[in-house]
Amino acid sequence: MSPRLQRVGRWVASLLALAILAYLVWRAHPRALLDCLSSANWWLLAAAMAINFVQIGLKATRLRTLLLPVKRVRLAALYRYILLGYAGNNVLPLRGGEVVRLALLRQREAIPAGAFMGVFSAERVLDGASVVAVAAVVPLLAPLPPAARFGLGVLVAATLGGYIALLAIAARWGTMPADAGRLRRFIANLALGARALRRPALLASSLASSVGALVCEAAIVLLVMKGLALPLIPAAAPLIILFVNLALTAPNVPANLGAFEAGAVIALTVCGVSETPALAFALAYHAVHLVPVTLAGALAYATLPVHREEPPPLVSAPAAGREE
Repeated sequence: MSPRLQRVGRWVASLLALAILAYLVWRAHPRALLDCLSSANWWLLAAAMAINFVQIGLKATRLRTLLLPVKRVRLAALYRYILLGYAGNNVLPLRGGEVVRLALLRQREAIPAGAFMGVFSAERVLDGASVVAVAAVVPLLAPLPPAARFGLGVLVAATLGGYIALLAIAARWGTMPADAGRLRRFIANLALGARALRRPALLASSLASSVGALVCEAAIVLLVMKGLALPLIPAAAPLIILFVNLALTAPNVPANLGAFEAGAVIALTVCGVSETPALAFALAYHAVHLVPVTLAGALAYATLPVHREEPPPLVSAPAAGREE
């Protein structure tokens, strides 16, 4: 796709996101929406913000585990990289924060791009598995809407397909001859990045961190609902997590503006919450993720230690079938 078409696509996506958000605000009546937001319990929202930073710590722990077959990286450094990546997603289109995270891992930790792509793909598979696990609780609490059933089915298929594909790559391309070309080296490093999914101990540890992060997310949902005096409907938290994650799979604008709010509003209206408090929740829920992480990311960037360029060490994949 040409750069011009890419720019047009970004503008169209941005206008669509703003149109979705404007429509939601219009439907909710701005004055009633402001009244609902102004009555929020800010202490509970602050607690939700604090839990979000705990969630980032769990994701940094997962990333450290997934990187172990490639290189052992300090947890504090990974926390900073993930924070900068999330802050980048909040100001850059099309999840540009992931490019920021890739650049940091390549420049500062000598992680090859292929290995990063393998780890990134493994993260998405684990995210899908943990969301499916959380959403699977919903039918025990309330009937699952048809749209949610369809979305959950797609998520299950994508997660299983991604997991099988990564296992196949890790098993098939685990060796790299000395005269390997650039593409072959990239694929071998990708296989190395996905190797943690083949190790039961690393897979279990990564899944535990993923589920812990989703538990934190559910706690954030409940705290924001309580902070806005919404009824604590048992099925609301897993439904919100499911619908928001499904909404964010589409091409997005900075901070997932519009899609994030639409996913949360749909989930709450399915639970019987009227549109005005549902949108108030969506805006507060989004702000809990957006504002403190962006500010903390700016601070992390400002205090990032100066990096001296050094020749990166060669990273090669171990022989296939050899597990450490």
